[in-house]
Amino acid sequence: MVSGGSFTFAVGAQVTAALDYDATAADIKAAIEALSNVDAGDVIVLGGPLPASPVYVRLTGAYETVVMPEIVVASSATGGGLIRVDQVSIGAKTSKLIPILGKQISIYTAPTYAGLADATKHTRMFNASWRISNRFGPIWALNEDNDSFAGHIELDPTGQVTFRLGADDVGMGFLGKLRENERVFFRLVANGPVIEPGFRNFFQVTAAIDLSQVGSLGDEEGVVALDYTGALAHDDTWGYATEILIQNELTGI
Repeated sequence: MVSGGSFTFAVGAQVTAALDYDATAADIKAAIEALSNVDAGDVIVLGGPLPASPVYVRLTGAYETVVMPEIVVASSATGGGLIRVDQVSIGAKTSKLIPILGKQISIYTAPTYAGLADATKHTRMFNASWRISNRFGPIWALNEDNDSFAGHIELDPTGQVTFRLGADDVGMGFLGKLRENERVFFRLVANGPVIEPGFRNFFQVTAAIDLSQVGSLGDEEGVVALDYTGALAHDDTWGYATEILIQNELTGI
C-alpha cells in the first residue's frame, strides 16, 4: 500500500496544489474547487480516505451540458500500490427531457414482422399499452433472523399488449385473427421533436402477440370501439418477443 508522497489533479490546463497521499474526499473536493476553471459546488467527491479506499470524482453543474474535461492524476507517491482516483461520467452529456406527445404517435400492425415495414398506420387506434410483469419473485426462507424475504429469483416473465380500435371493418377484422389464433405483430412509433436536421427524438416498441381476449363494444368519444388483449409471444422467425428502440437528444454518446 502507498505509504507516502503526494499527487495532483489537472482539470484542463489547471493543476491543483499537491495533495497528501492519504487525502480525504473533502481535501480533494476543496483542491479542485480552488481551480479557476471550476466553480464551487460543481464537484462531487465520494469514497476515500486514500490510500485504502478509492475516491470517485464527478464534475457537475456547468459541466452537465458540455463535454467534461478529463481529470488527470499525477502521482509522486511512495511505497507499493497505486493511488486510485476514478472520474465518473467522463465525456458525457445530459439529455434534456423532451416529451413525446400523443399526436406524434402512430400504431401499425401486420401478420409478420417483415410486414410492419410496409404496414399502413391505423386511423382508428385510440389507445394502446405494453407491459411486462412477473420478472422477479421473492425467496421466503424459514429463518428467524430474516425480517423479510431472503433474496429474489428471476421468473418466466409475462408480457401483454392491449389496444382499443374503432369497431369498423379493420377493428372487427381482428375478431377473425383471434378466432383463428393468428399472430399479430404490433408496433408503436413515437416521432418526437427534431433534434437536428434528419434526427428526431424517437421511441418505438415492437411486439409479437397472440390475441387472447376481446372486450365488449364501448364508446370512445362518440365512436363505437372495442379492446383487444394479447400476450407477448416469442416468434421463431423474428427471433424475439418484443423490441424497444430509443433515439434520444444526442446522435452519439
